[in-house]
Amino acid sequence: MKTPSIKLLNLGARLAISALAAAHLISIVAALSTLVFLVLISFTAFDINPTYEELAQTLDELWD
Repeated sequence: MKTPSIKLLNLGARLAISALAAAHLISIVAALSTLVFLVLISFTAFDINPTYEELAQTLDELWD
């Protein structure tokens, strides 16, 4: 049987890992949002109404 202090340490470790995982997911979402924002800004600098093909081409260029 685990002692209460071990249970508290286990709970604390799980909470810390969960917090780190959540922070990591937030940073990934922020990076992808920034990428989309930059793509949209690049289109407004050159063309007000980009076509679907232009959007797809720009995304392909970014992933290369």
